[in-house]
Amino acid sequence: MKILGLDEIKSRIDLPKIIAMQEDGFKAYSAGQVNVPPVGYLKQHTPPGDLYRLSQEIDHR
Repeated sequence: MKILGLDEIKSRIDLPKIIAMQEDGFKAYSAGQVNVPPVGYLKQHTPPGDLYRLSQEIDHR
């Protein structure tokens, strides 16, 4: 396992690409090309915690 420092993490982020992908996702959602299932939820008692699973699928046809 490799642990990345903050500077290395920041250097790997391509903000214009992330924004473009978000825009494409919203356009696909508006065009009805996205399958968005219900939110998945798991409650964990030991140790205490919650897990929420959010997923979606874009139909590129």
